Amino acid sequence: MPAHCINRRLALAQRDGQAAKKEKEALYADPQWRKDNYIINRDSAGANPYFALQKLMWGNKRFVEGKSIHPRQDADVINTLSKGQAPFATIVGCSDSRVSAEILFDQGFGDLFVTRTAGQVMAQASYGTIEFASGVLGTKLIVVLGHSYCGAVDAAIKLPENPPGHVVTLINSIKPATKRYFGISENLLDFAVKQTLSTK
Repeated sequence: MPAHCINRRLALAQRDGQAAKKEKEALYADPQWRKDNYIINRDSAGANPYFALQKLMWGNKRFVEGKSIHPRQDADVINTLSKGQAPFATIVGCSDSRVSAEILFDQGFGDLFVTRTAGQVMAQASYGTIEFASGVLGTKLIVVLGHSYCGAVDAAIKLPENPPGHVVTLINSIKPATKRYFGISENLLDFAVKQTLSTK
């Protein structure tokens, strides 16, 4: 394709992108739209853990209902955040590729301070990360995000022989939490998750 055609297409895409951004900003400012889409002010969420939790829950509600708005997910936000960050919540999650906090809670860049390890197994660095989020960045809410079909918990239940490398450390950290449920349910993995996590 000739260079002038490529440049024209890029210019049109940029123009359309700017128009879409203005339209999006106008939509976000509409009180009725904010009410219909469960929007909580970001400043309120940063100042009060109750509102922070509500913001996460309503973001998840949007995700579940197929109404995700993908806020604060453009290059302009990243440029602004180069001056500093002020996340409103800390998320302790699993490394599982199916549980990305920003997507599940429909949040954007700079909203969540996230630490992830397989099975949410805590280590010294994890504690330091949480303390940094709370003590330095000022997050008022800490959420431990569990999920169904966790491979790390499943491994701790099945107790495979000779797991590779440091995986044995991971399994040994999870085993005590699963032992109490042996013999109670045929679907032990699902039962253990439901018993140890709030699924409201």
